[in-house]
Amino acid sequence: VLDALNAMFGRAAYDITHFEDRSDEDLMELLTTVGVENGELHQALRAGLRNPRFGAQDFVLIESEAMDVVGAVLTLVHRVRGLIDE
Repeated sequence: VLDALNAMFGRAAYDITHFEDRSDEDLMELLTTVGVENGELHQALRAGLRNPRFGAQDFVLIESEAMDVVGAVLTLVHRVRGLIDE
C-alpha cells in the first residue's frame, strides 16, 4: 500500500528498520537489491529512449524505477549507519 501511494505521489521511501540484530547476509541482500533496482531503472531508460515517440508513460515508468533506486540506496545507507562502532 505504501509503495502504491509513493508511486501515486511521485515519492520515494526507505526502510528504517533497526538493523542492529541483522546478519551480514542481510547486508548483502540490501546490496543486491540496489543492483536489481538500478538494473530495472536502466531497462526502463533503454526502452523509453528506444521509443521514437517518447511519452508520458515512458517517463512515468522511468521515474518510478528511479524512486525505487533511491529507496534501495537510502535503506542501504541506513543499514551501514548501524555499523558505526563508537
